[in-house]
This record gives sequence, structure tokens and C-alpha cells, in this order.
Amino acid sequence: MQNYIKIKENKLYLDNRVQISPLGKEYRLSAIKTNLQVAPKYIDKEYKHHWYYIFKYIDNTFFGF
Repeated sequence: MQNYIKIKENKLYLDNRVQISPLGKEYRLSAIKTNLQVAPKYIDKEYKHHWYYIFKYIDNTFFGF
């Protein structure tokens, strides 16, 4: 199982490790949530859900998608 998300050339690891952004700011994963506003899709005999990945900069500001 893949434990990161790749955006352009950056890997965002989905564990509690402290990471460094391309701008040099430290951040870590804060939460993973299911998006209940979007219905799950039935793909390959199982339901697939939409997820939010919320990251927190160490200086207490947030970013996510």
C-alpha cells in the first residue's frame, strides 16, 4: 500500500512524520476525513470514497485537499 500522495514532484507522506515543504516550512499530517458530501462510487466490487487530507504547518496554519 502506498503511504504518500505525490503532487508534481513532492511526496506528502500520510503518517505523523515532520516533513519540509518546497518553501522550507515544516508540516505534518493532521487528519484524514471522509467527504460525506459526495456519494461513494462502486468500483471493482467495492465502494470507493472521497477523502480529505489535512496537513498542518508546525507554526499552526493549515492546508489540505
